[in-house]
Amino acid sequence: MLGIRCEACGRVLAPPRPICDRDFVETDGWVELARPARFELFTIMYLAIDGLPEPPYVLAYVRPDGADTAIGGFLEGVDLACPEAGGRAADDRRPGHESRVRDERQGRITDLYFKLA
Repeated sequence: MLGIRCEACGRVLAPPRPICDRDFVETDGWVELARPARFELFTIMYLAIDGLPEPPYVLAYVRPDGADTAIGGFLEGVDLACPEAGGRAADDRRPGHESRVRDERQGRITDLYFKLA
């Protein structure tokens, strides 16, 4: 996975973008990002939204090692039982847990999936 460096502020942006959202300057300089990544935040989706997978699923933001920003994607391989029914879904994904990225590409933002380490 690659990020891109902003020469003005030095931040490494992931996913890469042509302009730094902080300094509004063009970015330059690819940076290889290490795995694993760390969770920044997540939400468990139990209601259907057009264009997204059938619930339940988890949307998460993770920050790859070496990046200063987080990437959004789906989290898989966790217990998604309803928390009110005693499921462990929320307990398994406290911010700071490590994750790994699965590379199955179709050219869409939904190509990014994360798994607990």
